[in-house]
Amino acid sequence: MQGFNDIAGIYDQTFTHTRIGKAQRNIVWRYLLRDLPDPPASILEMNGGTGTDALFLLQQGYTVTATDGAANMVSEIKKKIAGQTNGKALVWDLHGPLPLGDAKYAVGFSNFGGWNCLHTEALQQLGLQLRDHLPENGKLIVVVMGRKCLWERFYFLWKGDKHNRKRRRSKNAVPANTGSGLLPVYYYAPKELAACLHPYFTVRTIRPVGICIPPSYMEKGMKKIPLLLSLCIVLEKFFGLFPFLSNQADHYYMLLEKNKSEAHIR
Repeated sequence: MQGFNDIAGIYDQTFTHTRIGKAQRNIVWRYLLRDLPDPPASILEMNGGTGTDALFLLQQGYTVTATDGAANMVSEIKKKIAGQTNGKALVWDLHGPLPLGDAKYAVGFSNFGGWNCLHTEALQQLGLQLRDHLPENGKLIVVVMGRKCLWERFYFLWKGDKHNRKRRRSKNAVPANTGSGLLPVYYYAPKELAACLHPYFTVRTIRPVGICIPPSYMEKGMKKIPLLLSLCIVLEKFFGLFPFLSNQADHYYMLLEKNKSEAHIR
């Protein structure tokens, strides 16, 4: 977690408050408000970053427990949600047990690739944990980086970078720079992620996030042609309607539902 501890103080500046960061997050929020139960339903947020999503959900009237594996990120969450009586933040590394006893939540939520830090076995174990903390028909909503991002393939093709153009296809961990260290990242197609969470959860909805809006590392280039990003945001509203494009987007939004009985997991 040291890499995320290092970037906690600048994360909002380098992603959250950028035009691309805001545009992609607005898509996720729009989907969330369609799919979440009515407030004040309880939400367990995983890899909550600096608390931007937690604050938004609290402002909608939800009860939120925001977690992150990096202590410095959790400190940022606490600052951001200070004064919100229905919110709390705590450190939880997703590789370990959830430190909340028998607490139950209506929804589990993870945004912007936090789950891409977990290998297959860790995802399966996390799915088992979440099953025990969600009620029957409880919802799990995750935003994950897929394998065939069109923007990324064209971008690295233009730069002549064959290695990074194919990095999402790797079945092994791909090292990513975060602060002072390298972080292993795993990419999952929607079918692969669904298989990791089977038999505890069933996929109900998949939607692309960033099929027209580019990845955040293209922010500098987009600043030079702001009208292009504005056009991308408009086009996203149309092309984002097609689930089959999910694996070609920067991220995809997956809504799952906990299976109704133990008969589904035998």
